[in-house]
Amino acid sequence: MRTLIVNGDDFGAGHGVNRGILDAHRRGILTSASLMVNMPGSEEAARLALEAPELSVGIHLNLTNEGGAPVADLDDPEACRHELERQFASFT
Repeated sequence: MRTLIVNGDDFGAGHGVNRGILDAHRRGILTSASLMVNMPGSEEAARLALEAPELSVGIHLNLTNEGGAPVADLDDPEACRHELERQFASFT
C-alpha cells in the first residue's frame, strides 16, 4: 500500500497562504505544513496551527527574506549555519 503525503509548503508566507493551508487541511486535502519562521505571516501561522492540532507542522528553513534577498552571506558557511540555527531555535 502506498501513502500520499500532501504538504502545505510556505506556511507563514502571508495571510492568504496561511488561510489556504488551514482550509485545505480542514477539507482533508493535506495533513502537514512547513513553516517559514522568518516570513511576515509566521506568527499568524503558528496561531492557526494551534487551532488545528492534528496538522503536523515542520520547519521550512529559508535563506531569503520575503523579497527574495539573502538573509545571510551565502558565501560564508558560518553565517548560513548561524541563520539556520536561529530559525530552528525560533521554531522550537
